[in-house]
Amino acid sequence: MFLTYRETEMPMGRLFSDANVQHWRFAELPVCCHWFFVGVGYDQDGEGISSTLLITSTPEFERILTARREGVWVEGVMLVSPGHMNGSGRWKMERLEELRESIDDRDGFQHYVYVLEGGHSYIEGVCSDLSKLRTDRVVFSFAEHLRR
Repeated sequence: MFLTYRETEMPMGRLFSDANVQHWRFAELPVCCHWFFVGVGYDQDGEGISSTLLITSTPEFERILTARREGVWVEGVMLVSPGHMNGSGRWKMERLEELRESIDDRDGFQHYVYVLEGGHSYIEGVCSDLSKLRTDRVVFSFAEHLRR
């Protein structure tokens, strides 16, 4: 989850006559975990508008995907991963091709598998061997969820 501070709030919502909207100069990620950079598009008065969502949990990302409606679409998804997840020792932002919920039949534990551009994968959880995992369902697929 992102953290914000009241002193970083910019009262722009009032400028645009929407007191329910808050703008922040920055947000903090208080834990070292992956997050999603999701480009979305939507129709506003017949014109296509683009925006970006920053989502810090895989279940929340899935809720966004299932809540899509007419006039709203996903334009692209990047996975932002910390060094311990991607093995590089530094943060990386890579295009997400597919997100799978997979089961390790040895112990029954569920793991998320992030398949990235170029075909490499990251596994969220203690399993590090893709051959030991069985895909239970596909949560996100570039081919299925993105509007072209």
